[in-house]
Amino acid sequence: MITRLIVETPAASRLLVPTARLLAERPDLDPTVAEALLLAASETVCLWCDVAPDQAGRRTFLRETVRIEIEGIARGQGPLLLPWRIPVGTITAITLDGTALAETDWRVEPMAALLWRLSETGRPCGWDGDHLTLDLLVGWDPDDLPPALAEACLALARRAADDRGRDDALRSWRYGEIQESYWAPDTLDAGLLAALAPWRGGAVV
Repeated sequence: MITRLIVETPAASRLLVPTARLLAERPDLDPTVAEALLLAASETVCLWCDVAPDQAGRRTFLRETVRIEIEGIARGQGPLLLPWRIPVGTITAITLDGTALAETDWRVEPMAALLWRLSETGRPCGWDGDHLTLDLLVGWDPDDLPPALAEACLALARRAADDRGRDDALRSWRYGEIQESYWAPDTLDAGLLAALAPWRGGAVV
């Protein structure tokens, strides 16, 4: 089965925590540096939680308008696990092999990213088709982001602010004018990993 996630309307920012929040705690930081630290921290949180990348490799827990394309569905398969972008919000359209499905033909579990096929009696049944396309909203508005995700991001940014220039866990790469930074997941402390565990791909039910 092949699954593609295509973001049509990206989040205005991929920062899980506003820059102003870190600057309030570290007023000595340059705002540009604070934003870069928070972006790296946001990326790390999303990486560890297995947030699905879009067509450009970007990940976020924040609200975006997306299209999901699934090909090669096994006949009789139970619920489909959608790319890990939770919560699954409003679904505006679903087509199966080019035929639009009615709202009574499916059921979604927003916090598990599961999509069920329903029979005429409204009971779960197996999928019968090959190509599925969904148009929908996924993710949280910035003000509604779960505190555990925001606090994990802020904790990483605090650590980086305190250890600037000597954090061996920080990884960076550059391609032309594009640069990304993040912390290697295996260097995150146990408390942080425990806080993030409920939000990891496939873990929320």
